[in-house]
Amino acid sequence: MEMPRTLIALFGALLCLVYACDMRREPYPEVLLRIDSLASANPKAALSLLEEARDSVARFDDEQRMYLTLLGVKVNDKLYVRHTSDSLICRVSAFYKRHGDLDKLVESYYYMGRVYRDLNDTPEALHYFQKAIDVADNTRHAPLLSKIYSQMGTLYYF
Repeated sequence: MEMPRTLIALFGALLCLVYACDMRREPYPEVLLRIDSLASANPKAALSLLEEARDSVARFDDEQRMYLTLLGVKVNDKLYVRHTSDSLICRVSAFYKRHGDLDKLVESYYYMGRVYRDLNDTPEALHYFQKAIDVADNTRHAPLLSKIYSQMGTLYYF
């Protein structure tokens, strides 16, 4: 009778440990979360906050800096600023591929596709849109997936 209770307690402790390890050590600063939430609805306000956040970059860790860089690409994309280089988004995607933040990886692949579309490199754009689809969770990433399929359809159409 004692053995099942011990197993249940050990299993519970293991489950708690798994959830604790999955959580970020430090949450993203509020300013980054605010920029992300404003990026689609009000990209001009997001750009203003982004410029302020860049002044605080010395206090950010590597992951927060990469998130800030991703947000910069996202805000510029929302403001229809034409991408002229893939260097920033390549660094962001490589970082998230190594560090395993699935949500940010999917988003970085999407913006990588957008960058290559602006650079008139349709095969690379389609390649990264497909990579985003392959990595994405269909339920959690549904709004982003609809954008990806729309972008791919437009590229195939033209």
